[in-house]
Amino acid sequence: MLKSEFELLTELTGRIIPKTDTPGAVEAGVAAIIDSTLRGNVAKTKRFKETLAWFAANGTNPEARLLLLERISKEKGTRGAGHFALLKGETIDVYYSTQEGLKQELGWNANTFVSEFKGCTHPEHQS
Repeated sequence: MLKSEFELLTELTGRIIPKTDTPGAVEAGVAAIIDSTLRGNVAKTKRFKETLAWFAANGTNPEARLLLLERISKEKGTRGAGHFALLKGETIDVYYSTQEGLKQELGWNANTFVSEFKGCTHPEHQS
């Protein structure tokens, strides 16, 4: 991945999972992990490069890209929505596999048996 692509990926993942009272995607190194998973996977690398190129072309600075993320996060069936889904899905998958996501954000410590995982209970996430 080119340095400019990596910097853009770092910015975008940080917008999707920002730092709060727990580390965000930037602090967890999500962009570096995504970059490492792309090595040797030609199809996935191509999709990510297309997504990053789309974001670079449609948002020329961080503020514009934040507005772009907010807009396309609400869209369905558009090219932007597809790029957002790829980026968001990978960001979430990677973040919640890190120590920052698992232990600090979720409080998981590998010693609790959960007989059932009810998932998210926020009404807006039930569709």
